Amino acid sequence: MSIVHLNAWRPLDGLPEQMNNWLNDSFWGKQNSVRWRPALDIKENAESYVIHMDVPGVKNEDIEVTLDDGYLRISGSRNLERNSDDEDGSYRSFERVSGSFQRAVRLPSHSTSDHVSAAVKDGVLTITIAKPEEVLPKRIEVMA
Repeated sequence: MSIVHLNAWRPLDGLPEQMNNWLNDSFWGKQNSVRWRPALDIKENAESYVIHMDVPGVKNEDIEVTLDDGYLRISGSRNLERNSDDEDGSYRSFERVSGSFQRAVRLPSHSTSDHVSAAVKDGVLTITIAKPEEVLPKRIEVMA
C-alpha cells in the first residue's frame, strides 16, 4: 500500500498564472485609456503643507490645481501614443496607464489660497500651501 498525499488546493494552483494572462489580455491593445490614480504624499511642517504627487509623462499644461472650500483638487491627463501600425514595430503589451486622473485632498479649515505654489520637476508635482500666521506656533512668555 502506498501513501498518496492529497493537496486540496490543487485546483487553485494555476490561478495566479490565469489571472496574469487575463490581465495581460485586457491590456493587449484593447484598452486605449483608463482612469488612473497617481500616488501622493502629504507632509506637514511648521510653516506649510507639502504635497508630492507622481505625474510622470504629464505636461505642465495638462495639470490643473484648485483650492476650493477646504479641498485641494488635482486633475489632469496623460496621453501616450500607441499606434499598432508603427514603423518601429507593434506593441505586445501595455502596462503604462494613459488617461485622465483626479485627486481631492481635504485640508484643514484654516488653509487659504493666498500662498499656494505648484511646480513639476522630474515627474513629481510639488504643491506647497503656506499656513496662515494665526495658526503658526507662537511662544508665549510666562509672567511671574
